[in-house]
Amino acid sequence: VISAVESGGAVPFGGAPDASRAVLLSDLHANLLALPTIERFARSDTVFAPGDFGQEGGPGEIALLADRVAGIGGRMVAVSGNHDSRALMRALARRGVLVLTERGRLEGSGRVTGPPVRRVGGLLVAGAADPFEARASQPGRPLSFDALPDGDARREATVARLTAWLQGLDPAPYVVLLHESSLATAVAQR
Repeated sequence: VISAVESGGAVPFGGAPDASRAVLLSDLHANLLALPTIERFARSDTVFAPGDFGQEGGPGEIALLADRVAGIGGRMVAVSGNHDSRALMRALARRGVLVLTERGRLEGSGRVTGPPVRRVGGLLVAGAADPFEARASQPGRPLSFDALPDGDARREATVARLTAWLQGLDPAPYVVLLHESSLATAVAQR
């Protein structure tokens, strides 16, 4: 998914970049064939990227993706998706991507520094890592609540935790990055 918005609505492909435009990039899933088009589209814009850069976030994907993804747009703000690993997100952070977690900015070293709400251009932005982000490359691991025997209860607990987190942020962000759309919808509705 790639889209751009600016004050007043969507921007057609090929529109001029400016400070009031942002690009949303999601679910790349290691699609290297899409990168030249995405790079051309994003140019020097701020890119909000709510995850799924790869398929599993292993060493091969990190080597293949990290430099290319980090070079998209003028500034990238990202959170992990369920197909990403902490190692991949750390690699992106080492390359200048602002990687957000519930507690703050993920550094390339793995340390998280606050505050959780960051100013990006004129916007206050926060984000949370996906609950299914891999701590290491783990092929075959569960990727959604539906894959768990107690998935409904764990989804509800995660929605409650994220809702409390969001309500407790001061200052309140204008943009919140969450990868899983069902979680984002449930949190927004509370």
